Amino acid sequence: MIGETAAMARVLDAETVSPASELARNALTYGRGGDVYSCTVQRNGRIGPRLAFIEQGPGIADLQEALTDGFTSRNGLGVGLGGARAFSYGHAFS
Repeated sequence: MIGETAAMARVLDAETVSPASELARNALTYGRGGDVYSCTVQRNGRIGPRLAFIEQGPGIADLQEALTDGFTSRNGLGVGLGGARAFSYGHAFS
């Protein structure tokens, strides 16, 4: 457990915290709260966190549109889900 904790601490930088923060904010703002689950995974010789956000909201009407760069459903900057996905798959643990 101590080894896993130390390994996770190394990867909890902007590549993990930024998308996690955005997903948590979305779950609270749009999803009526929810839960986050985490575990440690290993891929390509690297150890890192896997996070799953389960919210209680009505869901996203058009997921492809919501993941489009620049999309905003309200008064946001349009970097939300698309930005979180880009960071998660493009940098953190791919």
